[in-house]
Amino acid sequence: RFVASPLAAWVLHALAIWIWHVPRLFDASVTNTWIHAAQHASFLFSALIFWYALAIAQQRAIAIVYLLTTAIHTGVLGGLITFAPNPLYHAYAATTAGWGLTPLEDQQLGGLIMWVPAGIVMMLVVQAMTRCLHGHVGDALRAGGHCPDDDLHITVAPALEVPPGVHALARPVLR
Repeated sequence: RFVASPLAAWVLHALAIWIWHVPRLFDASVTNTWIHAAQHASFLFSALIFWYALAIAQQRAIAIVYLLTTAIHTGVLGGLITFAPNPLYHAYAATTAGWGLTPLEDQQLGGLIMWVPAGIVMMLVVQAMTRCLHGHVGDALRAGGHCPDDDLHITVAPALEVPPGVHALARPVLR
């Protein structure tokens, strides 16, 4: 139960991301199958706990804050990797030439992939949750101070509407 609290899940997820990107640990994960498996398992499980904690959060606004701060700290990490003046991860030094890249260019590409697409996904989720929060507050005001969740639905994109009555875990529900 403690791990499913938004703050604990946020800390666990942030630690998994940042610790595994320490160059010595990252290089070890590339050269050792067991360490590589542990790295990806910690990424997967910390992310599942993080997203689950946000889905069941009692306050919608706090989930938005955790998403925004996650987008910021992972963006900072991606930026640090992208703009590092020298290669941080030496385990890839011998493999980048096959792709026509120097080790630094390979690292810059990896940092950009970590930074930009992940940031876009986070911001799209933040936008959806903000729209949901806005609709939730409006519904509460119209209903005399309470908001029935069954009447709440959000539109993530014009063609992707989550209809009312869909199970709570299938839509971004942040109370």
